[in-house]
Amino acid sequence: MLATLALTLVYAGVLIGRMPFMLATAVFVAAFTWVFAEPDMPAFKRVWTAVLAGAFTALIVVVVFERIFLVRLP
Repeated sequence: MLATLALTLVYAGVLIGRMPFMLATAVFVAAFTWVFAEPDMPAFKRVWTAVLAGAFTALIVVVVFERIFLVRLP
């Protein structure tokens, strides 16, 4: 629970506004995925999964909010 709180506070308090929204979201999702991945997963697979999850999630979030809901993201 503390890891979730810390990651979320870093995302909202540090990353948003200091870097493009899409990059901040990708970094947050990648970090979250890496922290909560299965501990016995090989390091390379863990990192690769986190990076892919971050990139795809950020892309989908931006497309859905800006193109479908017509919300301008920070």
